[in-house]
Amino acid sequence: MKKRHLFPWVTWLATCMLIGLLGNSKPAMAARLSEPGAWWGDYFANPTLSGAPALSRYDDAIHFGWGDGRPAAGLPSDNFSVRWVRDEWFAGGTYRFKILSDDGVRVWVGEQLVVDEWRERWAEPLDVDRYIPVGTYRVRVEYYDHTGEATISVAWDRLVGGATWRGEYFRNRELEGRPALVRDDGAIDFDWGNGSPDPSLPADNFSVRWTRTLGFTAGAYRFLTSTDDGVRVWVDGALVVDAWADQKLPNTHTGEVRLAAGQHTIVVEYYEHGGEARAHAWWQSRESFTGWHGEYFDNPRLVGGPALERDDAEIAFDWGVGPVVDWMPDDNFSVRWTRVVNLTPGYYRFVVQADDGVRLWIDQNDNFSARWTQQIVFRAGTYRFTTYTDDGVRLWVDGQLLIDAWRPMRGYRSATVRLSEGAHEVRMEYFERTGAALARLTWQRISG
Repeated sequence: MKKRHLFPWVTWLATCMLIGLLGNSKPAMAARLSEPGAWWGDYFANPTLSGAPALSRYDDAIHFGWGDGRPAAGLPSDNFSVRWVRDEWFAGGTYRFKILSDDGVRVWVGEQLVVDEWRERWAEPLDVDRYIPVGTYRVRVEYYDHTGEATISVAWDRLVGGATWRGEYFRNRELEGRPALVRDDGAIDFDWGNGSPDPSLPADNFSVRWTRTLGFTAGAYRFLTSTDDGVRVWVDGALVVDAWADQKLPNTHTGEVRLAAGQHTIVVEYYEHGGEARAHAWWQSRESFTGWHGEYFDNPRLVGGPALERDDAEIAFDWGVGPVVDWMPDDNFSVRWTRVVNLTPGYYRFVVQADDGVRLWIDQNDNFSARWTQQIVFRAGTYRFTTYTDDGVRLWVDGQLLIDAWRPMRGYRSATVRLSEGAHEVRMEYFERTGAALARLTWQRISG
């Protein structure tokens, strides 16, 4: 009799325990998902995320390099897929999502599809910038591997100060091996002189690859470079500028491409052989503008190529705490508007209101030049003089030529000189060719 009733009793007890465990699993998962670093991963034995998962587990980070292997027992080494979810709080602002995947990957933040690369692809770095409003969102990452090696890495950072280029610096001229330094650069606008970009790199025989993805309005664009030594520019994998050879400044290389509206990836490759090291790259829209030609830069200094060029009907904007467009930072950006206006003779009052800085020029034309001369009293010491111009510049101190960059260009130039106590004559000459006109001179006492 006992044997006859024991099995139903055990079955009932086991069922109650299983229901209790299943009933407690959802609150535990929700609590865990809200903790930073906890991803809930569902692993599928197919590349389509279909059916019941073959494995479910918590992963501290999405950073895996399985090679030709498999994520875990019970899963194939090819043709599998994974879905990770977690809750994440975002401070509000423009975020850079950094992806490395072989093969397909998709990333959602709430209902916003941030990354859509659901295709077979090599494990090449991909950076995507998106504006995320303040709040807590469910982040979902989906990934599949077809054949060959399996790699997936997902991370993000909030962009601050317009650090928008991913720079990979190599200790050789061939961009080979692992980079000795990886950092975010605000613009490709460097004048290292006879020095190096960083103490971890040599002053000669190094190379750099800069990469970024940003949005363009539809139209034709001209990409420009000015370097010492070699440079190449790729847009969406197409070679636009090819000047991969030893060269000295002055030089300007250009290439034009027509872009559809949307996101495009720009890659600039550079190498330094010997002597001075300089790298400048930027671009210009070739379209005509009926209103204000707006050039929007993702840094506060109007340097590098504009992150956005568009035709603005008027200058009357209130962006609040948000960005101009979702691929730009919401802070530390700058804009230059230009247009030709026909005015009848008379006196005019120009009124500007801005948060933060603003400057207004009238009748700023092309193909002009200027010379500034002044006697300035200096304390004894060593001084560094720095110019930032678009285009050519020369600087003399007491008749000594310190800076000589008399050519169409954009960027910084600097030189040092020892000065005695007293008055010294500073003379700066400048010419503007076309496009933007910029001329700045600063100096700093660095010793003495």
